[in-house]
Amino acid sequence: DKSVEALTSRNAVLNKEIEAQKQKIETLKAALDNAASSFGENDRRTQNWQIQLNNAEAALNGMQRELEENNAALADAESGFDKAGGALDDLDKEMEDVSESADEAGEEIEEAGDSAKKSEGKFQGLGKVLKTVGAALGAVVVAAGAAAVNLGNAIAYFSAGKLYINTAQILTGMWIGPFAWMPESDNLNFKLTE
Repeated sequence: DKSVEALTSRNAVLNKEIEAQKQKIETLKAALDNAASSFGENDRRTQNWQIQLNNAEAALNGMQRELEENNAALADAESGFDKAGGALDDLDKEMEDVSESADEAGEEIEEAGDSAKKSEGKFQGLGKVLKTVGAALGAVVVAAGAAAVNLGNAIAYFSAGKLYINTAQILTGMWIGPFAWMPESDNLNFKLTE
């Protein structure tokens, strides 16, 4: 297991084992010195103490090597976490940027909606005006047509849902309710004035 938790736990165990092994080596050195001074260095008992000391030192070296490897693996794991943390920080920054962009887009859409809503009233007003104009024109034309028919000369008539006007003369302007249309000076068009 190469998880940070497992590596940290193994480090604690290795450190305890290394300390115990160092104490064992100190005890073996003392026993070796005692045997060498008591029996001589070539005595079989002294040589057995030397073998045990050599084995203990080899075991200590193995433990220290394993501790170094474990520390290196732990450093790699922590480095990976640092890199992952950096990547998460970068992702967090990008998400903040996306969020800000979405907020800005939302604000722009809201502004466009507000503008459309404000314009809605103008279009509804225009629609009402045109409806009123149409109704008024229709009434005027029907009345004028009825009067003209009575005189024997049809000015306007309805056919297939359309209004046909034979002759119309507007001298200064046309008013229907609160709305007025005045002729433009440079052409034959009328302009709505308020």
